[in-house]
Amino acid sequence: MASTRGMLWLAVITLALGAASARDITALKVVSQRALKQAGPSSQVWCENDTVNLSCATGTLTIVTATYGRTDTTTCSANNPPQTLATTSCNADVSMQPQVAACNGQAACSFPSSFNFDPCGGIYKYTTVQWTCGFPSPPTSPLMPPTPPSPSPPMPMTPSGTSAPVETMMPVVVTMPSPIVTMPMPPMPIFLGCYHDYTLTMAKMGSMPAQHKRAFPTMIKLAKNNATACAAYAAAAGSTHFGMEAGVECWYGNAMTTHEGVTSQGTHNGACTVACPGDKTHKTKCGGKGGAISIFMLE
Repeated sequence: MASTRGMLWLAVITLALGAASARDITALKVVSQRALKQAGPSSQVWCENDTVNLSCATGTLTIVTATYGRTDTTTCSANNPPQTLATTSCNADVSMQPQVAACNGQAACSFPSSFNFDPCGGIYKYTTVQWTCGFPSPPTSPLMPPTPPSPSPPMPMTPSGTSAPVETMMPVVVTMPSPIVTMPMPPMPIFLGCYHDYTLTMAKMGSMPAQHKRAFPTMIKLAKNNATACAAYAAAAGSTHFGMEAGVECWYGNAMTTHEGVTSQGTHNGACTVACPGDKTHKTKCGGKGGAISIFMLE
C-alpha cells in the first residue's frame, strides 16, 4: 500500500510540473524510495512442501531474513501428529540458499518450502521469509546538463597596469579514520578424533538392523565438504557436534550416540585418510573407508 501511494504521488507531481527536468524526476524517485523503506519489511510463513511465492507491486525484491525449521508448536500444526511438533528450537538460516538468494533483484519469484538438508529430523517444519520491495539507485540521466564551471574572479591590477599574482589557498583535506566493525566469529570446530562408526558397518554386514541409529541423526552431502562448511550447517541447526564421513557426508547432532554408535567402540585413529574436497590445505580429513568418521565439537 505504501509503495502504491508513493508511485501515485510521483506521477501526480510529475504531471503537474509538466516540463520537469530529469534531476527533479530523480529526486522524486528518491523520496518515493525512502517512503518504501519506512514501510518496513513484509513477512509470511509457508508450511513444509508448500510453494513460497514472493512478489512486488512496484520495485524489486530484497530478502531480509529467511529461516527454515520450527520455533513453536502451533504454526503449520493442523493434521500433524504431536511428535512432529515437539521441537521448538530448530531455526536454520536459509537466506543464502541458491533458490532464496536468486529472488533478490526480481519483481517476483517462487521456490519450494523445503531444502536439501534437514535441520531437525522427524519434525514438520515451515519457512519464514521477510522481504522488502524497492528500487535500485537511479543512474545519472544523460538529459541532465553539466554544471558550468564557476567564473574566475578578475585579477587585480598593479599601478603599472599589469596583472598581479594572486595567492591561492590550498584546500585542507581531513581524513577521518574508518570505523572498526567487529563481526561475530563463527563457532570454532575442535577435532575430537577419528572414530569407527560400527553401526554403519554392521548394518551393511547384516549383523545389526539397518534402522539402528547412526553417530548423528542428520546428514547432508556437500560437494565441497570441509570442517568450516560442515560446522556452519551444524551451528545453524543448533547442534554441538558434527562429523565428516566418506568425503562428502556432513553429519551433525547435539551429541554422539553412545549405546550403539561410535563412542562405545572407541577411536579408530589412522583410518581417516579421505581428503575433504573443499579443503585446499589437505590438512583435514573427511572420514575414511570402513565407516571411519572424523568427529568435531563446536566451541
